[in-house]
Amino acid sequence: MYYPHIAMLKTKCLFLVVVMHCVMFFATPFPFWKLYADSAQPLADLITAISGTTLIQSFMMASGFLFAAAWDSGKRTPLQHLLHRGRRLLLPWFGVGMLWVAPLYWLFSIPAFGHPADTSLVDTWKSVALGLFTDHLWFLLVLFWVTVFWIAALGVLKKCGHDTAVAGGMVALVAALCVQNYGQWIKWYCLWEVPAYILCYYLGIVIFRNRESLDAMCRKHPLALGAGLLAMIILLWPYAFAPVSGWALSLLCALLMYHMFLLTAGLYPLLHSISLFAWFERNGFRFYLFHLPTPLLVFMWLYKPLQLPPAAFVLLNVAITLAVTAAIVAASRKLEEKLGIRL
Repeated sequence: MYYPHIAMLKTKCLFLVVVMHCVMFFATPFPFWKLYADSAQPLADLITAISGTTLIQSFMMASGFLFAAAWDSGKRTPLQHLLHRGRRLLLPWFGVGMLWVAPLYWLFSIPAFGHPADTSLVDTWKSVALGLFTDHLWFLLVLFWVTVFWIAALGVLKKCGHDTAVAGGMVALVAALCVQNYGQWIKWYCLWEVPAYILCYYLGIVIFRNRESLDAMCRKHPLALGAGLLAMIILLWPYAFAPVSGWALSLLCALLMYHMFLLTAGLYPLLHSISLFAWFERNGFRFYLFHLPTPLLVFMWLYKPLQLPPAAFVLLNVAITLAVTAAIVAASRKLEEKLGIRL
């Protein structure tokens, strides 16, 4: 079964992540990239903070929703689920990391978290292979580990006869706390980044399993629910970066996004009739894989020479990144056709 509001949500998240990567240069520096403007812009800080608590969390929730749809249908065994996720996530992580990210970051001496600018190509490949240098591909690894966890956890809960929202929620919270408190020494393959996303993914599972009653409530009380969720988000906002309160904030943001996109699902046929939207929806994942390092190169090469105001430069960076990545994605499609394979 197809869920238009989930498709719209995932497409929106992927697109806005690309936009956020063009804004981040003007935010307060943190250990992700090593390229930033001389002074931070308050608006950029706000945009990246909202994006950082909403976009990937909402995508994880949507992924959990679709996983539950496949899991509860019983059409795949747990092993088939695992192999499918490995093919969809691990192969792109390794292939794009080794053949796209590593060579380009080495060739253009791009400084990034886990990749000093003067790192050799061999050392860059080693860092990618060990999961120490992942850049934007960290998301694929985290999504894989979270999916593996829930394949195992749901299997155990089902055998024990306790596959309920309460039991699953307790499992999710305990797992998140354990990784948060005892997993910080794990520096490989982004395992230490999974705590909040274990919870967001399970939120999607719970939403799918209770979608009829939840969707009815959302449609019956749209303004009250939306305002209530927004009020709780605002109250928790000062504690956004603390472990437990930050997780609660992420869950509320993802739930608000679900609420909003459910209410606007009627727009999907209109949006899908727009060829540009339909193209991006079809290629969103591939677009995400290949959009970097274009924003970094634009910043490295054009920011100081052009001396544009931050807002103008962000718009320029977004335009160049979208155009360049669209060309790369289209070329990859052509390559598939000529080779007769699906990358």
